[in-house]
Amino acid sequence: MGTIEVETAFLRHPGIAEAGVTQAANETPPVFREMAQWLAAKLSVPAERVPGGHGSCIERPEEVGEVVRPFLQRVTENVG
Repeated sequence: MGTIEVETAFLRHPGIAEAGVTQAANETPPVFREMAQWLAAKLSVPAERVPGGHGSCIERPEEVGEVVRPFLQRVTENVG
């Protein structure tokens, strides 16, 4: 089993309801956006775009939060 298959199997653990979401910033180099799209396709999850550059979660946390919040709400709605 190759690296990607192992990582995909780990992320698809039966206890994990949703694998996650990938994100890439609008101003980041294209290679990072391509990698996020590739990983998203492998995991069958969305590849979200966020504003800013490579450090967007530090530079623009409120705007990144708007993109991430729906995923977090979805995966935590039945917790506790």
